[in-house]
Amino acid sequence: MENIKDSFNAKGNVVINVIDKSTGEVVEKIENHNLIVKVGRQELIKLLIGQSNLVPGQTTKITKMGIGKGGVANLSTSPFTPVAPVDGDTGLYTPITNGVNDLTSTVTDLNATNPKVTFTALFDCSVVKSLVNECVLLFNDATTIFARYTFKTVSLEQDSNFSLQISWTIEF
Repeated sequence: MENIKDSFNAKGNVVINVIDKSTGEVVEKIENHNLIVKVGRQELIKLLIGQSNLVPGQTTKITKMGIGKGGVANLSTSPFTPVAPVDGDTGLYTPITNGVNDLTSTVTDLNATNPKVTFTALFDCSVVKSLVNECVLLFNDATTIFARYTFKTVSLEQDSNFSLQISWTIEF
């Protein structure tokens, strides 16, 4: 009998575009892999067996993205040195007011060798009004995270004139 090997590895990649609102130009691009956390993997298993019910009466799915300012060890002394997410993360370390948005798009590619889905959300300085250095991909209860990513601090303070477009791809 032939040895059959099966694997199921999900991996994520995050692309953050810092956009100058006055020109529409991408002034900085941050890109790297994220961590699909334990709580997200547990929820995925519940989905597979029909036990996920985060919002009663609704199908559990990823519909939101959140940002915060707890992704670095010390915002005042090391704002450009992110602290890596850990498997036990259950949310943003330091959430910010107006830091959770609905996704602006969800695009799937089921025909690729490795099927994938890309979630995109936009965050504007006129709403966020904060420094930002962490993001999470959230299920529709707006609190259960699927994945977390940390990055060097970006200003989305009121007068920064920037917006962040975050595209998060999960590939299987």
